[in-house]
Amino acid sequence: MKLYFFLLIAITLNSFSQEKIINGEIKDAVNKTYLQYANIGISNNNTGTVSNSDGKFPIKINEKINENNLVSFSYVGYQTQTIAISKLKLSNNVIELDPEKNQLDEVVVKLVKPKPKIIGRNSKGFGLMHFNF
Repeated sequence: MKLYFFLLIAITLNSFSQEKIINGEIKDAVNKTYLQYANIGISNNNTGTVSNSDGKFPIKINEKINENNLVSFSYVGYQTQTIAISKLKLSNNVIELDPEKNQLDEVVVKLVKPKPKIIGRNSKGFGLMHFNF
């Protein structure tokens, strides 16, 4: 009985030991402010997370993900940065995203004179409903 209990615990601990957690924070490269709710995902996998309101994130790495996989860090208005898992440490990773320069084309607004509306009947027609009593 003790042997079965020991095997159960050993298998359970082994399955938990396969998962690593990478921690870090995402900042703006220019003014060093934290980027809230930035997207973090592992390419070609269904693994990802979002940074919290302080720009900090944990991402779980399971046994299906190898060291050559890429982690993408993206945020609206910033250039996406892709880093290999092998280059990331388990804790205290600082990712700095550069702002993306988007120049919009010129927008021209023109006033178009509206057509005048004619209210009422403009043709006689049958007029069955408009008898003068």
